[in-house]
Amino acid sequence: MNFLKNHFFVIFLSAILIISLAPLIAMIPLNNWDECVYAEYAKQMKINNNYLIYYWNGKEVFEKPPLYGILLQIPFFLGINEFTARIFSLIFGLGTIILVYFYSYNYLSKLVAVFSLLIFSQSLFFISSFIVINIDIIASFFIFLGFYLFTSSIKHKKFRYFSFMAGLIFGLAILIRGLIVLIFLLAMVISTFLIFRSDKKSKYLKILIFILMASLIITIPWHIYAIKKYGYEFIKVYFFDNIFFRSINSIFITRPIFYYFYILARDSFPWFLLIFYFIFYFISRISKVNFDTSITKINRERIFIITFTLISILLLTIAETRMRIYVIMFYPFYAITLAILFEIIYLKTKKAFFLLIFLFFLTFVKFLIPNYHFTYANNNGEFIKMENILLKLKYTEIEEIEYLVSPRWRKFASYKNIIPAQLFYGDKPCLIFYSGKKFNIYYDTDSFKRRIFRGVKSLFLMSKEDYYLIKDLPVEIIENNSYYILFEN
Repeated sequence: MNFLKNHFFVIFLSAILIISLAPLIAMIPLNNWDECVYAEYAKQMKINNNYLIYYWNGKEVFEKPPLYGILLQIPFFLGINEFTARIFSLIFGLGTIILVYFYSYNYLSKLVAVFSLLIFSQSLFFISSFIVINIDIIASFFIFLGFYLFTSSIKHKKFRYFSFMAGLIFGLAILIRGLIVLIFLLAMVISTFLIFRSDKKSKYLKILIFILMASLIITIPWHIYAIKKYGYEFIKVYFFDNIFFRSINSIFITRPIFYYFYILARDSFPWFLLIFYFIFYFISRISKVNFDTSITKINRERIFIITFTLISILLLTIAETRMRIYVIMFYPFYAITLAILFEIIYLKTKKAFFLLIFLFFLTFVKFLIPNYHFTYANNNGEFIKMENILLKLKYTEIEEIEYLVSPRWRKFASYKNIIPAQLFYGDKPCLIFYSGKKFNIYYDTDSFKRRIFRGVKSLFLMSKEDYYLIKDLPVEIIENNSYYILFEN
C-alpha cells in the first residue's frame, strides 16, 4: 500500500498510456518505412529459421545486428500481425519511463522523478514511438538501464557485479541498435573522469574495465561470426557504409549542426525554456558562486547526468548524418536534465510556482497548434493506397513481382552521398511485408521496359506517375488506381 502511495504518479501515467496506446498498436496497419523493414526481418527469421543474420527480399542484410528480430520471435509465437510486431515498443517504452522515474527517485529526488515524468508525458514524439516498430525505443531502454547499473556500481560496494551487469546490458543495446551505442559509452567515460572525485578514479577505472569486458563478451561472438561467414561484404556494409560513411556524409537530407537541439527545443517546449531561465539565474548570481561548493550542494550525480547528456548530444552532432529518431535514445537523459534544472530553480527561488503555472499554460497552448508536433503517429493513408494491389497479389500464383520505384525515389539513386544498401529496400517495403512476394526492384526505366518484352509472363507494378511508360504498350492492366498500376505482359 505504501508503494502505491509513494509512486502513484508513475503508476497512474503508465496505466493511462497502456489504456490509450494498446488498442492503437493493433488497429493501425504498418505504414512507417522502418516498421515494415524490421517486421519483415523478423518474419523472414521465423520462416527461414535463421536467427544470426537479417534477410530482406531473399538476400542477407548486414546493416544491423539481429537481436531485435530474435526478440520479436517471442510475440510472433502468437502470429505475425500488427499487435505482435509492435508490442515490444510499448513494453520497452513504458519500461524506459519507469526506469527514469526510479533512477531519479533513488539517486536524485522525488521532485526530479515527478518532473521528469511530466516532461516525458508532453513529448508526443517520444510517446508516439511506443505504437510503432522502432529499434531506437528498445535501444533507449537498454542504454538507460546500463547507465542505471553503472551509477549503482559507483554507489555500492559490490561494484563488480553492477558494472559487469551494466556491460552486459550495453552489449545487448549494441546487438539491437549497432555500434552507435558506443557514443553513449564514450560519453559515460568522459563524464565520469570530469565530474567524480579524483581520489576514487582507480575504482572508476575498474568499473569501466568491467563494463568493457562484459560488453565484449556479449558482442564479439556475433561480429566474429558475421566477419568469418560473409567477409568483405559484411565489413563494407556494416563498418564502412553504415558507420564511417554516415559519419562523414549527410545521407538523403543535409541537416544543420544544431538540428538535435532544434528537435529537442520544439518537442519539449515550453520546458526547454528552463535551460535559459537557469542560465539567466546562474549568471545573475555568478559573483556569489563558489564552484566547488556548488557542485557538492547540487550533488555530483546531478552534474554527472547533465554533463553526460550534453556530451552525448555533442558526439551525435559531430556525425554528418543527423536523424530525428536518434533523439529517442538520449531523450530520457534530457528529460532528467530539465527536471534537475527545475528542481534547482524551485529550491532557490520563490517564483518557481508561478513559473510552473506559466509552463503548464504554454504546454496547453502548444497542443492547440495544428501540425506543431513531431510524431510517429500512423494513419491508414499509405495502407489504403496499397490495399487493392495487395488483394490482387494475394491471389496470384506468381511469386516474383517486377517493381519500378517511384520517380521521387529514383532521384535518390543519383545522389552523391548515397549508401547502396539504402536502395536495396525500394520505396514501399510494406508491399513486400504484406504481400509475401519477392520484388525485383528497378531504378532504371529502360531496364524495366526491357523486362516487359523479355517474353516471360510476369506481373509488373509501378506508380501512377509512370503510366506514360506503358501507355502504348500491349499489356494487360489488372489494377489501375490513383496510386499504382499493376499489369501483366
